[in-house]
Amino acid sequence: MRPRHLFGVLIRIGGVWELAYAVMEAFEIVAKLTGLKSGSTYTWQFSVIFMFAYLLVGFVLFFGVEYIVALAYPGPDEVDEARRF
Repeated sequence: MRPRHLFGVLIRIGGVWELAYAVMEAFEIVAKLTGLKSGSTYTWQFSVIFMFAYLLVGFVLFFGVEYIVALAYPGPDEVDEARRF
């Protein structure tokens, strides 16, 4: 696996990580609204903002990986010697 492809996989893992944080924040919102969690340092409205921020970053990392890799590794993708012929 070339470094370019490995970097793309790591970026996608980061996107999944951020999407998991968005899901955890959604559970946090439900817990705050139902009264299951009290004494938090911020309100449920801030949790909604954090959830949408995590969703945005997660989707950009997961679905925009080609653009991010192209910025990090400019130039055409290398072609394996076996695929040339």
